[in-house]
Amino acid sequence: MEKSTKLHHKLVAKVKKSMGVQQVLLSPNNETKAILEYLCQQSGKLYNSGI
Repeated sequence: MEKSTKLHHKLVAKVKKSMGVQQVLLSPNNETKAILEYLCQQSGKLYNSGI
């Protein structure tokens, strides 16, 4: 059983992937800015309720 556990940990370690990010700068008009702010607020509320 111990060998199986060690093998499993080695396989799991190889599956991990890294994530990259890219910054995108926007110059939205007033309407688009209001929509983006609303969506960001709702996203934050949803994230907080999930935690």
